[in-house]
Amino acid sequence: MEQGAKIERGYVCLTCGYALRGLNESGTCPECGKPVQDSLRIALLEESEARHVRRLALGAALAFWPAVAIVLMWIGLIAAEVERLELGAWEYAVVLPVAGFVAGWWLLTTAEPGRADERPSLRVLVRTSLIVSVVTGVLNAAAEGSVAWWNEIASLIADAVLLAALGVCVWAGMRHVRRLASRIPSAFLYKWSVRLSRLGAGWILVALLQLTMELLYDRWLRSQPEAVTQSLALEPMSLAAAGMTTITVLYTLAMLSLYMAVTGVLWRQLRRVKPRAA
Repeated sequence: MEQGAKIERGYVCLTCGYALRGLNESGTCPECGKPVQDSLRIALLEESEARHVRRLALGAALAFWPAVAIVLMWIGLIAAEVERLELGAWEYAVVLPVAGFVAGWWLLTTAEPGRADERPSLRVLVRTSLIVSVVTGVLNAAAEGSVAWWNEIASLIADAVLLAALGVCVWAGMRHVRRLASRIPSAFLYKWSVRLSRLGAGWILVALLQLTMELLYDRWLRSQPEAVTQSLALEPMSLAAAGMTTITVLYTLAMLSLYMAVTGVLWRQLRRVKPRAA
């Protein structure tokens, strides 16, 4: 590209995600002031091997569709609990979409053959958090009710580790998606993956506060006389616990909705990439 020429390809600014098509390549980003040349050095995915792009597209599909299934199952479990239905083995149906979710992010964080990895720490962090969350979830499910010393406090600690690991996975995963968005390129994905990564970081705090409130509420409930436990619904501690649960559920639903939007768009746009290399 000649000096001073207009940008004809869909590059995005690596600082703010602004779409640079049509700008002068010797200019600066009108949104953040970063030199345009700095964002033109990145290799677009259309220059990658077709096999690698297909692997990324498959990973995005597996990151998206199992998440949809998990949300639907979660809603079903909540509705069943409200209606006091016996679910039996259906509670274990979540294993399959969870396995798909893990496989999807594993594929999405595969290093590209023959190209230097600029942010290997993000890939390692995503995969490590996936392993920690899966191992913790399996141990918690296996130990609960079958191991004598595995009490409610141990279960809450395991839940805290699991939720924190998932929050780290979302944070690091969306940072990785931002790198992919700059190579697709997609201004929408770039901006919204950054916002979702911040939600993931905030979700760690919200989830830990929720678990702390559950522990405090359980201890408080145990300290009350057995005869009056049925009339504690309007006590300040009960109201605080209910309020924290509501905040956690709403925050989680907002994060999951945005997650499905981002991964859905990522999957669709990766399918549209036409690699030049065979």
